[in-house]
Amino acid sequence: MRTSEPKSEVREVARAYTVAVVRRLDGQRKGEVLQFLHSANLITNATNTDPIIKLVGADFSDVVHRYGSSEIWGITEVDLSNADLSGVTLRKASLCGSNLSNAWLVGADLRGADFFDCPCMNADFSGAIVDGTTSFGGAADLRGVKADFDIWRQVGVRVDWEALGVASTDAPGQDRNRRGRPGGPAAEMLPKE
Repeated sequence: MRTSEPKSEVREVARAYTVAVVRRLDGQRKGEVLQFLHSANLITNATNTDPIIKLVGADFSDVVHRYGSSEIWGITEVDLSNADLSGVTLRKASLCGSNLSNAWLVGADLRGADFFDCPCMNADFSGAIVDGTTSFGGAADLRGVKADFDIWRQVGVRVDWEALGVASTDAPGQDRNRRGRPGGPAAEMLPKE
């Protein structure tokens, strides 16, 4: 499969099988599949080529994948809603178009990660490690995100600050907590500069 062409039948069958299997798994097992695919270099794009198995359309919602050390992920257009990715290393990850709504990325290493066009509503990025190469571009939706926005500004995270607006109000009663995670107020954003 590694020597096959990017749009070859063997790669398409592997993708279809992966998408079908993952749909039936619980969050813990989805995390194990994700780690296997990455460890086997099937979803990485270290050479700036397409990953061997594209996960476009895969349902990794509710995935539990904590404290994994993984760089250069190629997981675009994947459902990661309600995912627990606390402490995971997603350096240089291409998450373009992936759904991260209600995801928990507390303490995750997001240096160089690209969240272009990602719905991230109510995601928790508290304590995430970011830098000037971390990018939330396009139509990335950050409504209700919890994050250390003052740090994001200091290190130059690429975000449309104007689109975020001024300080949001608390939104009590948001229960995004299906695994014991705290729900609670929306992000307190800094005023426009």
